[in-house]
Amino acid sequence: MQSAKMGFAAPEARPLDTPAQLLAWAASCPPEELDPLHGICRGSQALPPRRQGACPAPGPRLLACHDMAGGYGEDRLVQGGTDPDFYVLRRWACLDTFVYFSHRLVTIPPPGWINAAHVHGVRVLGTLITEWQAGAAACAQLFGGAEAAEAAAEALARIAACYGFEGWLVNIENEVAPGRIPNMLHFLRVLTERMREVAPGWSQVIWYDAVTTEGKLEWQNSLTPLNRPFFDACDALWVNYPWKDGTPAAVKQATGERAADVYMGVDCFGRGTYGGGGFSCGEALRASLEQGLSAALFAVGWPYEGDCGPDAPACWRRRDDLFWAGIEQAWRQGLCSSSSSTAGTGSSGRSRGAAAASVQPRPRLQLPLCSNSSPGSGRAFFQAGRMVSDRPWYNLSCQAAQPSLLVEALSEHSGSSSGIAGGGESSSGVDATAAQIDGPVQAGVSEERVFSGGSSLRLSGALRPGQRATLWLFEPWLELPAEGVWVRLTASLAGSAQLRLALHLAAADSTAAAGGMAAGSGSGTAQATDEALILLTPLFSAAAGGEAADAAGGAAARGSSGVRTTVSLSAGPSNCTAVHTAQTGCSSAASAPAAAAAAGMPDWQTFQFGLGPDVLAAAGSPGVLLAGVGLRLEGIAPAGGAQGSGGNCGPSAFEAYLGELCIEAGSPGSPPAAPGSVGGLRCEGLQLSGSGAGSDGGDPSSAMLAARLGWQAPAGGTRRCHVWCGFDGAAGQAAAEPRWLGVACANGFCASGMPVPAAATAVTFIVQAEGRNGLAQELAAAACVTVSLEG
Repeated sequence: MQSAKMGFAAPEARPLDTPAQLLAWAASCPPEELDPLHGICRGSQALPPRRQGACPAPGPRLLACHDMAGGYGEDRLVQGGTDPDFYVLRRWACLDTFVYFSHRLVTIPPPGWINAAHVHGVRVLGTLITEWQAGAAACAQLFGGAEAAEAAAEALARIAACYGFEGWLVNIENEVAPGRIPNMLHFLRVLTERMREVAPGWSQVIWYDAVTTEGKLEWQNSLTPLNRPFFDACDALWVNYPWKDGTPAAVKQATGERAADVYMGVDCFGRGTYGGGGFSCGEALRASLEQGLSAALFAVGWPYEGDCGPDAPACWRRRDDLFWAGIEQAWRQGLCSSSSSTAGTGSSGRSRGAAAASVQPRPRLQLPLCSNSSPGSGRAFFQAGRMVSDRPWYNLSCQAAQPSLLVEALSEHSGSSSGIAGGGESSSGVDATAAQIDGPVQAGVSEERVFSGGSSLRLSGALRPGQRATLWLFEPWLELPAEGVWVRLTASLAGSAQLRLALHLAAADSTAAAGGMAAGSGSGTAQATDEALILLTPLFSAAAGGEAADAAGGAAARGSSGVRTTVSLSAGPSNCTAVHTAQTGCSSAASAPAAAAAAGMPDWQTFQFGLGPDVLAAAGSPGVLLAGVGLRLEGIAPAGGAQGSGGNCGPSAFEAYLGELCIEAGSPGSPPAAPGSVGGLRCEGLQLSGSGAGSDGGDPSSAMLAARLGWQAPAGGTRRCHVWCGFDGAAGQAAAEPRWLGVACANGFCASGMPVPAAATAVTFIVQAEGRNGLAQELAAAACVTVSLEG
């Protein structure tokens, strides 16, 4: 142990500023003097493997570029920051690529952005940018010869491999000597080839339309002979923003089969961009999609940092919802329109607007699909219903798969509300905005009642007995394993409604696999067996603190945390109707009523369902796709009310919270389990300072402790690890209760600012593994290491 000035500061993501720093990577990966903590600073969530050369998304693709106030704000803090209101991207459903951008020479994406994007099946690019006179000098070094160009490409590929992302945006915005242009083209070809080795099937190198083959800084705002060689040397071209009405058609004619490899630039701030940007970004997207071109949204943080106009909502999250609702609507409608000549109508009656091969859905999410709806921030941190920290936090590595909140049209149902939903349903065509503001069902992410992380999904409203609404959460489009799946949900329900989990299945070889839940509108009844709707019915207890009824094969047990576990199953095929989009709310705007309502809610209850091959076979053939995951709500008569009167009863209020949802592979005979302990836990260094209160308070007379921990992940990996510490007292004094320090999404953690009790003789660090299925091992069974503070 060292007694020294405080060290081991919280790790931060950092860019590279000089060609020398970049080229050092060509010799070693990584240069230790540049990043001694690279193991902690790299992304830990991987994209699913793809065969080399496979295209992640055939047809037009949508890219989002960060450009947030110069980059490296609160998001640079690898282990998380303290500002829960800092910018997060929550709407990933239509995205294929995310670019982290700054005006530094080499922008390395922070691991939080890598992890958040990869959870949603979105690849991540860093940025190489040169600007002004300093940029021209950098180009002279990097592209002065073929050997230098190859070294630069090798260095960038090694950086991407080390930190776990898939490619680069190359943005040269300065004059370049014409004699160096061949070296620059050679650089692009080598970088593109090397990235295909680093990230097979996912890699992407994009050239930004700025400098020309003549070395002049002349934005073409199109694809022309002056930038075509750069396009030919890499994967894609990003066209500058001020393009005109006829530009997309001209680009399509010039590109031929590579039309989708051209991204038409859209500046969200509206600086000379087609359509004006802002809430009108959809105009540029539609114009691009009409010609089969992709689109690149620049500065998607505009709702957070921009002037959105006098009529925009005051809460940035509401502005962000409005912004992305327009983008998603334009993108989905544009995809449907571009393939309308080949679109048909599926057996469920939904428009098959995405049926053309060019816009087929692709798998975006992976198993286990585990989500607590957390955007990556919160006012406190919870683990299995228990608050382990009351401090505000921000950590994009803790962002869960974000629910889409697509609201299915309401319907009336006069039959029994239990068991299988059968028969046709009619769509009432409820508008998305109306459903959110005045309709019988509202949904949004809430910080007032939390099971895991910092938020949950809150649903509320009023339904008449027999009235139904379905809130679709995810469109995974992933193939389910033949042996079956386990489904686990933790929820709390109060009021007169039944809550079910809906799994929309489709046969992998059917045309049903080509239509998204929001592809269009229409209604009808299932005509064939290429689709099925599995409904899982949790048996909620009637009141807070009560035990669940032992019915329909269910069983209940009380756990030490106050969370009840009930198992039941009700499943079968049904039809699926039209879908409309709902906006999420801003939790802070309704915090008081939400908190009051949550205070009287029943305890969290956890339900598990084992679905074997016989249940999954409802889709009709081997190779079953999980096309959609949602929540089905149905009004029931309130206790003590008239029974059997159906629609004659008025609406009754309900409130529900979804704390966590997980779908993972496994046969019904092998229920999910928490991971084993991490291996090789070690304290790589310990520093003890003089007296002074820690960053989170504490005894001002105590010493302060800093440490760096390392370990190996258990078999099967982890979603994250919870790091705790406890101090052993002097002789005759009991050890203090462990204190939660934070979460680690890599195999290491830096702790600092820990106040040491005056009588402490040793410190024990505990690393509690939490699996990708959201289950954490018991704290008493977790790995620990004890270090003496004496001597």
